[in-house]
Amino acid sequence: MSVALWFRLYPTLLSGLPYSTYAWVPIRNTELIIEHTPLHLGDDTIFDGYNNYWPANSLFGAVLSELISVKPISVMALIHPLAGAIGVLIFYVLVKKILGDIKIAFTASIFLAIVYPYTMLTAGVMKETYANPIYFLCIFIFLSKWKSKWKKGFLFSIASVTLVLSHHLTALLTIITLSSLWLATSLEKWRKGFSFEKSGFISIFALAATFFLYIGLYARTGFTSVPLNDYLAVASYQVVVFVISASLVFRQRTEVKPLLGLSVMVVAVLLITLFSVKTSLLTTASELPFRYSFSQARILTSALIILGGIYALRRKGGIVPLFWISALLGLEAYAMFGNSG
Repeated sequence: MSVALWFRLYPTLLSGLPYSTYAWVPIRNTELIIEHTPLHLGDDTIFDGYNNYWPANSLFGAVLSELISVKPISVMALIHPLAGAIGVLIFYVLVKKILGDIKIAFTASIFLAIVYPYTMLTAGVMKETYANPIYFLCIFIFLSKWKSKWKKGFLFSIASVTLVLSHHLTALLTIITLSSLWLATSLEKWRKGFSFEKSGFISIFALAATFFLYIGLYARTGFTSVPLNDYLAVASYQVVVFVISASLVFRQRTEVKPLLGLSVMVVAVLLITLFSVKTSLLTTASELPFRYSFSQARILTSALIILGGIYALRRKGGIVPLFWISALLGLEAYAMFGNSG
């Protein structure tokens, strides 16, 4: 937690200003809320016409500013990096719950605490920063087993409403992630002779209904219109990646040697070398500066993903991280090949 907080506070401590160029609109909206309350948050003559439709971070900043009598610009410059660091703490608890191993949870959390660009994203006064720990919290509640389903449903409902008020795309990401996890775990149970879990489906449906009702009844003006074929494209990529993942996970398990991960790392090093050459190898390709090799070094994590996937398949609960990644890969594929603005 302390490592995560330091990395997220560092830009603000260095400059003395709230981090991120996106910071100024939420801060200004917070000042307007304090100045004009009571007011309608959908009044575009006062607000910017976009961020005010997802006002959770500004409302939080306004309440805290009034409670401790400190200007919003100072409060939000510190409280948002703290929220980003809390996300890492929730992630630690989540990983420990899924795999039941403190060492794995600690290692995964350290990665999340320091990895770029996630660290920079969650250091800024942005909607995404505030929404991110709620994203992890929704997944944690969803995967938790409670004696009282009503208490679990109540807490998940509060988290869902807060998430929808925080950031639209994070809410969509949560719906997609939970759908992948629910379907995968349900298939696993079905293969063992158990019935599908209804409560998980109800939770996902409730979150999706909250999201689309909020957009349709209130935030439609701030939400960029997305054509139906884009939704179909996103769903199609999710189905393709999920089927590929399921065919690898649910078939008869074969022993995969860790040498595969080493092979991927060797290929990754060759790719980094290729991207780092000062002279273009193709007449149509751009010449990339050597410093770009530090960014391309992230390709090395593909080897860790493969090794982690092999390890996860051998553990109880291992399909959860694999199908979490599956949902993300489906979105990445859409982002690269979907041809959408």
